[in-house]
Amino acid sequence: MESFVDDMGTFFIRKITNLRAKLACVDDCTYSNLGDPCVSSFEKFEPLEMEAVKHLVLESNTKSCSLDPIPTSMVKECLDELLPLSEISQYRDGATKSKE
Repeated sequence: MESFVDDMGTFFIRKITNLRAKLACVDDCTYSNLGDPCVSSFEKFEPLEMEAVKHLVLESNTKSCSLDPIPTSMVKECLDELLPLSEISQYRDGATKSKE
């Protein structure tokens, strides 16, 4: 079992390295134009339905940066498989409750 885990780790490390090499030709992200830091805070989060998340992702620009863990184009291609994760993340303790 340990060998399998090591092989999987090696596979994904290689995969990420190859993706980043391919993305290296894309314009690098710059942080110089971010402006002043945001001073707003979120007091409460409302859960989103999967269809709303799907719509937001599909309507977003398909741009990627070398810092992205997964290119946006791949996220969009695998969206139906990834969407259930948005439901799971809503069950984090206190994620949808207001601060006290």
